[in-house]
Amino acid sequence: MAKALCLSPSLANWASATNIIIPYRFEAEGAHINIGIEATGGRSYRAHTSEGELLITINARDNHTAQLIIDSKTTHIQFHFPATAPRLNRIAFSMEGRDYDLVNLNAVFAHTSETVGAGKITAPMHGMLVSLFAKHGVRVKKGDPLAILEAMKMQHELTADIDGVISAVNVTSGEQVSAGSLIIEITDEETS
Repeated sequence: MAKALCLSPSLANWASATNIIIPYRFEAEGAHINIGIEATGGRSYRAHTSEGELLITINARDNHTAQLIIDSKTTHIQFHFPATAPRLNRIAFSMEGRDYDLVNLNAVFAHTSETVGAGKITAPMHGMLVSLFAKHGVRVKKGDPLAILEAMKMQHELTADIDGVISAVNVTSGEQVSAGSLIIEITDEETS
């Protein structure tokens, strides 16, 4: 199987030590809420929010409707993928009379060329953040070490790509991150 997929045989049975939580920004009625979605098997997911966790199972789905079970409560939604966003980067849906917009931050930051060199430090691959040197409000210079990401038993140093002030640290040491996850944000010195 590994050969058919062009994988090194040593990677054939590789798995992350923990489930990877994909970060999303949930936009509803002008409010922004950060959530993490974790696949728990089959059609089941766990949504991590600042208010707690929700267990979500996709019970049935067709092109534009789905039946979900959210914490044992069955609900129906209508959804679509906006034409302005590549599929799976963004989904708009209606549930219980309210409209929502779900934006995949991984996809947005991983595929946005203007973020390169713009103070948006993203994970270059899936792995565990083993060291975090960055602290909110601290001034950094281009090339300063910010974090160490460990993947496949190799450590990768993440460094500042601009001079500026750390305006956000979106992870903690020991956390699993997925490729493209926004880890640290630096505000340019000229605009800070």
